[in-house]
Amino acid sequence: MGGQDSYTLGPGDFYTITVHTPHALEAGPDGARVLTMSSPAHFVDLIRRAGTPEADATPDTEWDLALFDSITTELGDTILGPPGMRPADLPDHA
Repeated sequence: MGGQDSYTLGPGDFYTITVHTPHALEAGPDGARVLTMSSPAHFVDLIRRAGTPEADATPDTEWDLALFDSITTELGDTILGPPGMRPADLPDHA
C-alpha cells in the first residue's frame, strides 16, 4: 500500500495494519471508540502506560509527549512525525 491510501471505517468495520507499515489514524468530527489488538502487544503496553483513561481526562488533559517518546523508543517503535502528520506528508514516504 502506498502513502496515499485512505480508508473510512464505520461501526463494526475493521482493518489490519501490518507490521512496519507507516500509518496514521484520524477520528471523525464526533470522535471514535476503537478496539485495537496487536501482536506482540507492544501497542497495548504503550497505550496503557502513556494514555489517560477517559474517566480521568479533563478538558485540560494534554499528551505527555516526552513519556510517549520514551516508551515508544523502549518498545522499538518509530514515530514518523508529530501528532496530526500523515505518512504521505513525510518526505521519505511521499
